[in-house]
Amino acid sequence: AVVEALEKGMSCKENIAGFGVKIKGFADRIQRKEGCIEIIDYKTGGKPDRYTRGKKLWDTIIEETFSPPLTLEKDKELRKNIYEKIGSTQLAIYSYLYYKTTKEKDPFPISSAFYFIRKTKEDDIFKEIIPAQSEVELETFREKILTPLLSAITNPEIPFYPDPLEENFCNYCPYATICRIGIK
Repeated sequence: AVVEALEKGMSCKENIAGFGVKIKGFADRIQRKEGCIEIIDYKTGGKPDRYTRGKKLWDTIIEETFSPPLTLEKDKELRKNIYEKIGSTQLAIYSYLYYKTTKEKDPFPISSAFYFIRKTKEDDIFKEIIPAQSEVELETFREKILTPLLSAITNPEIPFYPDPLEENFCNYCPYATICRIGIK
């Protein structure tokens, strides 16, 4: 594998529900391997199933339909369904950002992988590879996942609330002192 970047920042602007939204993320590693771009996210804790749900991410995204929520209850239901059916959308967002920022100049297919680093021996590293994504899958991700989630965030009728599925998130949130919802 040829390393292209480490801790690569990527961003793009999208028009979601009439709002200009900037989406950004930092991939731990981007490399070229076997004719593919591979986006890697290292995980040092947590169970692998928390991130992958043991399912094929892109198949699940294609099969499921999530609609933009109009109420707080529907937003909570949306987030719960995405979490239960898909797990983490983090790698999908990184793949989408890479696609949006390089599709004109880099025709390589994109795959992504979580590397779960638990111990120092190579045998203890669990790698979950998500196969190469097509342009159709990446655009479907935008339509079926990003649009409903960002529509909820930008909807003034839905109050901000901490993610009930991540009970300790407020402890590490960089905005905790501003929103103060999770501060006890």
